[in-house]
Amino acid sequence: MKKQYVFKSILRSKMKNYLAFRRKQGYKTEELNRVLFNLDEYLVSQNIDSFPIGYETIENWVNQNAERISNRSLCAYISHYKGFRDYLSLYNIDLIDIEAPLFKNNYEAYVFSEEEINSLIDTAEALYCETKKDYWAIFAILIRLLYSTGLRISEALNLTVNDVDLQKNVITVQSSKDDKGRIVPFESSLGEILRLYISNCLKSEWLFSVRKNKPYTPRRAQQIFEQLLIASGIKEHMPESNSPKGYSVHCLRHTFAVHSFRKMTNSGMDMYDQMPVLSVYMGHKNILGTELYIHSAQASDDDIMKLMEDFNKGLFPEVGLTDENNTIQ
Repeated sequence: MKKQYVFKSILRSKMKNYLAFRRKQGYKTEELNRVLFNLDEYLVSQNIDSFPIGYETIENWVNQNAERISNRSLCAYISHYKGFRDYLSLYNIDLIDIEAPLFKNNYEAYVFSEEEINSLIDTAEALYCETKKDYWAIFAILIRLLYSTGLRISEALNLTVNDVDLQKNVITVQSSKDDKGRIVPFESSLGEILRLYISNCLKSEWLFSVRKNKPYTPRRAQQIFEQLLIASGIKEHMPESNSPKGYSVHCLRHTFAVHSFRKMTNSGMDMYDQMPVLSVYMGHKNILGTELYIHSAQASDDDIMKLMEDFNKGLFPEVGLTDENNTIQ
């Protein structure tokens, strides 16, 4: 049962209206509800009952939260606060702007070569033939999908058969990281593989399902991925990860971005014109998120790094699709 939030501060009516406004836009508002309620409680505790609301009040609210939550969570709090602040400006209510703190991201990416991607797929299929364990065959399909579309692992695992249109060769992502759905086209070669897979192998409404008609969890996918890195021999050639969690299946999304970038620039596409398309395709809020993926290129990818020196102003190219060999164009 969801917690019921009762707002009592001087901003109570605006908070309720803002939540309703965001819901009408199609956003999930549970986290926003918590943040606004936290702010509401603080304003009440400080006996703030008139405008303007002073700089120190908001600053102290932020500092209080900084002592109890992580920097990442604090960034989310401030992001919600900024949205609410913009909404209040429509009513001539001014609150101070707050900058989000910098935080360290322990995630570390590895960009696979095309040969390594093919090796992962071949190894998974070989392990299926050897062991007859379904998850190896399923994972071979999952790798193709992730590499060919750049989907997040959570997005891929939440796909149902109805989300895949094999007539139009598009996938409908119902809900993503930012609670926004999107349409993701794919190449016909991947469509043929999915057609065979759905027709002959699928026994569930979920595209990647375990026996109990439930989708694989990201954690289980990560476990299989780690086994596959070892079995394929790729693990021993990868540099040591500085992250305590090591390299994750999310690296396939980074690989998609970097390989797409390389193939598009090699084809003579204008990076500045095409960047927003790749950003939308990958479901990023803006092109800065996509830029971080391109920066994940290995030091050996000199062509990418040289291009990034000239392109670090913030615009990127259109996404590529798979060719008949299931590699990104």
